[in-house]
Amino acid sequence: YDHLTYIIVAVILVGLLLIRWMTNRVVKRNIEPINQLLDATKRMANVYYEEIIPQTNRKDIVSQLQNAFREMQLEIISHMKRTSQTAEDLDAETEELQRLVPEAKEAAARKKLFIQNVSHQIGAPLNVINGLANVLQNNILEGTVEGTADAAFTLFTIGQSQLRCLECLARLECISRVTII
Repeated sequence: YDHLTYIIVAVILVGLLLIRWMTNRVVKRNIEPINQLLDATKRMANVYYEEIIPQTNRKDIVSQLQNAFREMQLEIISHMKRTSQTAEDLDAETEELQRLVPEAKEAAARKKLFIQNVSHQIGAPLNVINGLANVLQNNILEGTVEGTADAAFTLFTIGQSQLRCLECLARLECISRVTII
C-alpha cells in the first residue's frame, strides 16, 4: 500500500510539473507577441521606422492588434516618405525662386524705366495737342482762318501717332501677359 502511495505522489508530481511546463509554454506563446509588439512600438516611439512589424496569421486579439500596428506603421512610413519628398520639392522650388529674384527685380526696374519713357513720349505730344487745340479754339473764336488748317493737320497727325503708340503698348502688354503665364 505504501508503494502505491509513492507511485501516486510521483504521478501527481510529474503531472504537476507537466502542467506547469505546458502552462509556461502557453503563457510564453501568448505573451511573446505582446513583448515583440511592445519592443516594436518602443522603436517607433524613438523614430526608428525601418524595421517593419511582422504580420501574423494568428486569430487572437494580440495578433489582430499586431496587424493593426503594422498597418499603422506602414501608413506612417508612407506619409513620412511623401512629406520628405514634398519638403525636397519645396526646397528645390525655393532655390529656383531665389535664383529668379534678381531677374525679377531687374525686370521691374526695366519696366519702371520703360513706363517713365512712355509717359514722356506720350506726355510731350499731348502737350502739343493741347496747345494746338487751344490755338484752333482761339482762331475759331477770333474768326481768323490763318494757320487753322495746318494746326488741324498737325493735331490729327499727332493724335494718330499717339493712337499707334497706345496700340503698341497694348500689344506689348498682351505679349507680356502670355510670357508670364
